[in-house]
Amino acid sequence: MLDLTTAFQTAPYQIKLFDGSILNLKRPTQALYQTLMDVLPMVSDGDDKLQALPLMIDIFTRILNRNEEGKEFSASEISEDYDIMVVTYVIKDYFEYWNKEIADQVNFQVTQ
Repeated sequence: MLDLTTAFQTAPYQIKLFDGSILNLKRPTQALYQTLMDVLPMVSDGDDKLQALPLMIDIFTRILNRNEEGKEFSASEISEDYDIMVVTYVIKDYFEYWNKEIADQVNFQVTQ
């Protein structure tokens, strides 16, 4: 039996915020991945970067709200406390971390 309650257990992504608090963040959901995929073309296109800013704040807020500590953040709070460089850096690092974890855990390579 494949037990999904224990499958793919990995260490959470940890982030230390400016106030010194540490959050343990869970894997992104499919919806969060999809939102990021929808925003990436905007970010890479110079004309649409300003339009992508609210979406980037939304993604960052959703990432922080995946914390195991139960702390909740609002988009307005994030907009006030973090600049776009920090937002972009965290989003990039978070997704790179989980992409590596997923690749390490799930290997579809067939060996013969």
